Order: sequence, then C-alpha cells, then structure tokens
Amino acid sequence: MRSLGILLMLFSLSFLVAGLAGFLGMADGKGTEYFDSLGFFIRVYLSSALITFAFGFTFWFVGGKKSPGDFELLDREGFAVVGLAWLLVASFGAIPYMMAGELEPLDAYFEGMSGFTTTGATMLETHEVTNETWNGSYEFEEFRDMIFHNITFDNASFRKVDFYGVYFNNCTFINTSFTKTDFHDSMFITCRFVDSRYNNETILLEERSPQGFFKDAEFRDTPSDDWKKVYYPWPKSLLFWRSLTQWLGGMGIVVLTIVILSRFIGSSMQLLKVDLPGLTMTRLKPSIVQTAAIFWKIYALFTFVAIALLRMSGMPLFDAFSNSFTCLSSGGFSPRAMNIEAYDNALYEAIFVVFMVVAGTNFVLHFHLLHGDWRKLVNNSEFRTLISIMLLTTLVITIKLSLDSFYSPLSSLRYAVFQVVSLNTATGYSSIGYGDWPESTRFLLVILMVIGGSAGSTSGGLKVIRLMVLMKLARREISKAIHPQREMPITIGGRTLPDNLVQAVGTYFFVYLGILVIASAVVMFTGEGLMDSVSTVATTMGGVGPPAGAEGPYFSFSAMHPLAKVVLISCMWLGRIEILAGFILFAPWSYRE
Repeated sequence: MRSLGILLMLFSLSFLVAGLAGFLGMADGKGTEYFDSLGFFIRVYLSSALITFAFGFTFWFVGGKKSPGDFELLDREGFAVVGLAWLLVASFGAIPYMMAGELEPLDAYFEGMSGFTTTGATMLETHEVTNETWNGSYEFEEFRDMIFHNITFDNASFRKVDFYGVYFNNCTFINTSFTKTDFHDSMFITCRFVDSRYNNETILLEERSPQGFFKDAEFRDTPSDDWKKVYYPWPKSLLFWRSLTQWLGGMGIVVLTIVILSRFIGSSMQLLKVDLPGLTMTRLKPSIVQTAAIFWKIYALFTFVAIALLRMSGMPLFDAFSNSFTCLSSGGFSPRAMNIEAYDNALYEAIFVVFMVVAGTNFVLHFHLLHGDWRKLVNNSEFRTLISIMLLTTLVITIKLSLDSFYSPLSSLRYAVFQVVSLNTATGYSSIGYGDWPESTRFLLVILMVIGGSAGSTSGGLKVIRLMVLMKLARREISKAIHPQREMPITIGGRTLPDNLVQAVGTYFFVYLGILVIASAVVMFTGEGLMDSVSTVATTMGGVGPPAGAEGPYFSFSAMHPLAKVVLISCMWLGRIEILAGFILFAPWSYRE
C-alpha cells in the first residue's frame, strides 16, 4: 500500500509536464502556435495532479510508517505491486481525457491503459466530413483539425470564424461568403469557388490567386494526399500527454520509482523483474537502483537522439517529441490521425525503423554496446534471431506485394520493411493502409504481433527468447522419441537452461495461447468477425496497437461493444505484466501461506 502511494505521488507530477507544455505553447513547425488557456490547464492537468497526489498520499499514510527493511518484497508482493500499479496508473492517467470532455469513462480508461502499457490501440478517430451540403451561417466559431471531403458549401456564410489545421479536399463553394475569417495551417485541394466572396470582394480564380484572400492557407490545383497530414481533433497538449503516457510506460513507471525512491524500496529485484520481463533479470551493477538508473539513462539518451534526428530531417518539433516518445517505448501513438503515413517521408521512416529495432532489443546489450563491446550484441542469439525473423518476413511480404502488383518492387520493400519492424517490435506504427494486403501477408503480420521483440526491451509479445526455447524444446522431445536415454539439455547462447525454466516457458506459452483463444471468442461473440477478433486480441496482448484485419490500421476501437473493450483492456494489462502477475494478484491460493 505504501509503495503504491509513493508511486502515485510521483506520478502526479507528470500531469504538470503536459499541462505546462500546453500552457506555455507548442509550435507545429509552420508558424502556428497552440496555447491552452489557464482555465484548461487548471481543469484538466492541475486537477488531475491534485486528485492523483491525494490518493497517493492516502495510500502512503494508511500504509503506516515502516523502516526501509520492511520494503524488501517477496516474489508474490512484487508481482502484486506491479499488477496493481498498472491498474491504478491507467485509471488516474485517464482523468485528463475525461476532464477535457473528450472521452467517456470506459473509453478514457481504454486510452489510458493503452498508453501506459504501450499498446497503441486508440479510441481517437479522424474528424472527417464527407459528401454533404453545408448552407448555414457560422459566426464566432473555431474549426480544428478537420477534413472536408467532397463538400458543397452552398449559400454558406462564415463570419469571424477561425480554421486551424483544416483540409478542404475537392470541395465546391457556391455563393459562399467569408467575413473576417482566418485560416491557420489549412489547405484547399482541388477546390472551386463560384460567386463567392471574401470581405465583400469576389473571389475570381481566373484573375487572382485565392492565396491573396486566404493568406495562411495553401492551395493545390491537382489531387493530393496532403489531407492525410491532419492531426487528431484534440488539444495539442492532450496529444502530448497521450505520447508521454507511452514514454513513461515504456521503461516502466515502477522502474522509475525504484530509481528515485530506492531507500524505501530496498534492494529487492522483484519489482524490476516484473516490469522488465523476460526469462531472467540481468543485474548490470551490484545495486538494483544502479541497474534501473542505467536502463532509464539509456532510454532517455536514445529518445533525445531520435528527437534530434527527426527535427534535423524536417519534422515539426511537436511531432518530433511526440513520435520519439512513442517510438522508443514501442508504443505507436502519433499526433497525426493517419499515423506515420501522414508524413509520407522515406527518411522519417528510415529513422523510425532504426529506433524501433533499438527499442525492440535487450537494453543490456545497449549498455555493452555503448561501452564499446559490440561483440555482445552481434553474438547474442536472441538478437540474431530477431533480425533473421524480420529479414525473412520482409523478403516474403515484399515478393508477395510485388507479384500481386500492389506497388512497385521498391515501394513494396519500403512498406514491408516498415510494417514488419513496426509489428514485430510491437510498436504499431503504420506507414500505409495494409488492410487491403493479401490475407497471407496479414496473417504473417499477426504472427509477428504474437512473437514480439527481445526480452529486456520495451517491446511486448511472447518475446523471441521464449520462441527459441520452445523450438529447442520441440526438437528435444522429437529426438527423445528416437533416443530416450540420451541427455539433451537446452542451451541458449552457450548457457544451459534449468528444466524448471524451460517448463515455465512452456506453461507461459500455453496460458498465453489459451487466453488469446478465449478472449477472441468473447470478442467475436460481441459481433466482430473472426479475423478482427483474433487480431484485436493478439494486438492488445502483444502491446502492438492496430490489428491486421480488413481495415488494418484504420480499425476503430471506439465502435466496439463495451464488453469487447473490457476484454481488450484486460488483455493489454495481462500482456504488459506478462500474465503471471495478474493471476497472482487475483488467484485466492496466492494469498495462502
């Protein structure tokens, strides 16, 4: 109880980071700045911080005063603390979404759990209006981050209206008037103006460029996909908070707490063992605090290197921060509604691929690499297996997409590399809508979701090391059928694994598979199709984000049945804490002496 209270009191400070960023202002890179009002800061962030701190202080106070030695945790307590921590952090992390009036409680909790577990499944949708006729009068209004597709504005009137980040795609303006109306970072794509006026002056495309009227808007005379650049229709600070939740969850809030409050936690390995899951926990330094601090320093270093590279490559600063936070955490959230596809930039994608691989690699290997011992990385059997899986799957998907004439061979390679690395490392970014890809390629993507990245990384999934153990276990059992008397120990990287560890891997795999099957059946019972049910459960358990069904990355979790949302929230939680902590927390027998 006292440990959870300390964690929540520390966590309450994170609300102020996003709140101050919004209050002080954020630039989008095109001269447009976004500021939150003082009232918004108090209502959304300061109130969230105070509520969380109050609950944390209550837990701490009720827990009573204890000596540092009393905080030495057994395995059972360590699993329970981490399991409860993720449930509580996701709950309090959902408060800003509700305070801002953007999401209902269940959807807000879904978004919070998805953020802190670095899943990347989202409740957000593009604010898109299609094939309508608008003929009303609009005064003193704001339109933000919207897409108008094939809209006819007939006898419409806009007076003292502000458009922020609005895209008009193939729209027609007939006898429409604009009076004291401003456009900020907005765009008109193949639009027509007929008998329309700006401040009582007729807009004649043949005689005068519309830019003369709409000074801060861009125009495209030919069809363009620039409308995909639209942000999600939320305040920028809330999108920043959304990305920050994934960055905090990536290395683990519990690990951060260990670093800051080591004297309360003691020297126990149990919290770190659960929060950085794998087969075993490597202690880099004699002190667990030093080990946890090393992981966070490496994590922060790679994050800020990614920010710098993206910014130097031309990405707006707000986007560079938001995307780097979610890339190194293997989270997959992006402030743009079309995710990484919005940028359509091969250089950005190459940078993301590099850092997704970094995030999906054991951070112990990064420690050795940064200290000049690159051989530990290249000789690591799990890392080599991970890269081999990526290369082989990329090759297969590239050939399939090329043969089926989806894209040119070079474009097929570009999209295949990005999606394979993204889903294999459980990041969940999308650079293209892969929902219409052949089912065989999408089935491979589902397999990659289940496998996941390396142990000791920020990736989710089963982990490559477990797959290696399972493959060797299968080979041993087949060999034993032929040579029953032969001793055949299982070795990984020259190290012989004890039988109890091998048995634990096998048990974990079948429990994981069983939960996947049961959860998929429940989701399918709510009305989803087979492919969508299996892929949504696989993507949430693996911490990936977008499913691999017919809609691909454009799948809307917000439209799902409430029961399905509850099931997927449970899958995100169980996947993040590696299932065992969940059973220990709720199983009655775990509390018996």
